[in-house]
Amino acid sequence: MRTWIAGTTALILTSCSTPEERRHDALMDQIEGQVQLPKGASPLDDYIRVYAAGGKDQVIASYALSSVVSDAAKQECADVAIDGSAKAVPCVSPVVRAAKPGDRVWVSRSGDLPFQDVHGCEVITLAYKLSEQRFEELGCVGQRPVR
Repeated sequence: MRTWIAGTTALILTSCSTPEERRHDALMDQIEGQVQLPKGASPLDDYIRVYAAGGKDQVIASYALSSVVSDAAKQECADVAIDGSAKAVPCVSPVVRAAKPGDRVWVSRSGDLPFQDVHGCEVITLAYKLSEQRFEELGCVGQRPVR
């Protein structure tokens, strides 16, 4: 009975998502199935994991501890237009601000990836080459070795 309920729930949730959302979920599953976090990193579920398209054939991501996201959410950043004008905007997008440790989200703009220059592995960045199914970059901010 529980299996039927869980299966039905999964089917309902899947049917509510778009093909693009299912594709993003599959990409995040693929990356998280291969990722080996750097030495000194916290467990994967301690991070808010934010993904975006990084250009042709690439996914980029930023994994940040919730304390980093909370601190960044309190700050304002400048959004500079092509004409050089700027306006103050939150440094963290609303969808990232709402995420909790263990959550993962796909954002439409790579500029919405949370990033802070912090010590240790509070923030991890990665670049994943889709066609080769390998990490081009994976490391703690400030210690970003290429693999």
